[in-house]
Amino acid sequence: MKSSSSASTSNKAPHSASASTSNPSPQDELNSVIQDQKAIKDTLQSLTGSIKGFIASLGGSPSDRASAPSQ
Repeated sequence: MKSSSSASTSNKAPHSASASTSNPSPQDELNSVIQDQKAIKDTLQSLTGSIKGFIASLGGSPSDRASAPSQ
């Protein structure tokens, strides 16, 4: 748990450093958030494709699994 918190801190460090050295405009911040959102969306789409492929390799389709009642 300690290692993950230090990892997340190190991931945030570049943003903090850049914010302290300059004062980005609201538009720059918005553009940064939009780019981050696009990267997250692309990653999720990639993961979705990988998961669908994995399920297919097991012999089922994602729609079959989704329509089955969970118990």
